[in-house]
Amino acid sequence: MRIVVVGGGALGRLYSTLLLSAHGDALELVLVVRDDEAREAIRANGLRAEFCDGSVLEWTRGVAGKRLELAQRLSSVEDGSADLLMLTTKAYHVDEMFAQETVRKIKPDTGLVLPLQNGLFAFELLCSVAPSRRHVLGGVARVYAEQHPDLLHAVRVTNTIHIVEVGPAERENSALDDRVRAIVALFACSSLQNALHKIDARFSSDVVGAAWAKLVTVVPLGLVGAATRVSLDVVARHARALLADCARDVQDVAASQPGITLYAHARDAEDAVNAVLALSDAATPGTTVSLHRDIAAGRPSELESQVGFIVRLADKAGVRLRALDVLYAALVPLDILARKSDAKIS
Repeated sequence: MRIVVVGGGALGRLYSTLLLSAHGDALELVLVVRDDEAREAIRANGLRAEFCDGSVLEWTRGVAGKRLELAQRLSSVEDGSADLLMLTTKAYHVDEMFAQETVRKIKPDTGLVLPLQNGLFAFELLCSVAPSRRHVLGGVARVYAEQHPDLLHAVRVTNTIHIVEVGPAERENSALDDRVRAIVALFACSSLQNALHKIDARFSSDVVGAAWAKLVTVVPLGLVGAATRVSLDVVARHARALLADCARDVQDVAASQPGITLYAHARDAEDAVNAVLALSDAATPGTTVSLHRDIAAGRPSELESQVGFIVRLADKAGVRLRALDVLYAALVPLDILARKSDAKIS
């Protein structure tokens, strides 16, 4: 199997390390890394993942050989060559032109594209440009991973939670189920000995609903953290009501979308809000999520693709928001400035 991983950040490095380590010579992997220094560090040292139990997983064999290819840009990947193309870039890198190029890289009859970004923006865009939705999978990754502060070829996993849900874009397309389940089995990495190195990989018949369920968690944690500029443990003590309001806002927008039913009972929705609060309660001092970190550092963020996407859906559906729109509007100027700065640097 030939897999192309587009994105050399934390998620791309983590899954490249796990897949190469778990599946021996059964696959060839192309990792697209835009950053020159990071790409050369991987070429020289291989890939490394550090886990919260102190264990380390390294992949170094054949770094310069056939099993791992390194590319600077997606355009350098041969058209029609990928069995599976995984998008692990930040969602703000994905526009219509990029999505069209992504689809060209997969095998025309059997190739699959799997976006693993937070939110539904990239998924919906890929579905709109693909020749058929049968080429697009939905993916939801729940993992706490960050780039290593010192090693350009490494990633750190800071929590024991690691769940990946994969499902077809078309719920009724049962003909795809066997192929999707094969991807799920690939992600399980069951041959790895350490339990933390394995993934709780699941087949989902409603991956869009699963993506909304994740947004109920990640959007409040990232947005409230970014707006207050404090870590989650401080948010838990001093901004609980704001956190809960944002979670309920996401739930209300999800409920307004055709075909989306997140909860069978009202108490389930409240349990989900309490679960968000519990995550902040359990956060170690100084913990933040990527949206907060990117905005605080003046980097381009997923504010538009995660939060702006939801705010626009709310406006279209006539959903009255409690807090999400106000916090989003307050952060938009910072995101615009970061994008302008990034464009100059690029």
